[in-house]
Amino acid sequence: MSSPAQWLDVRLRCSKGVHAQGNAKGAVILNAHAGVCWELNPSGAKIWDCLASGMTARETGTHLCQVLAAEASRIADDTAELGAQLVRANLMVVVDDAS
Repeated sequence: MSSPAQWLDVRLRCSKGVHAQGNAKGAVILNAHAGVCWELNPSGAKIWDCLASGMTARETGTHLCQVLAAEASRIADDTAELGAQLVRANLMVVVDDAS
């Protein structure tokens, strides 16, 4: 999946060994096994929470549009792009619907 639009209806989950900790500035995401540490701003932290709970990017856009005072489609697109980056960074994996 290369374009963000391909990620709109994909469900993700945290990779094994990933830990997330919210803070006043957003959140820190750590995968000690892969040696990866990300810092997310408050909006990114809200998106992380939605994705980690099993929401798709499209569902996240609908859920957060009022909280973040932005259009649902814009949030969904940004969420899809972030989701793809999180998968490439080994912080999240795609949920296999067959499992």
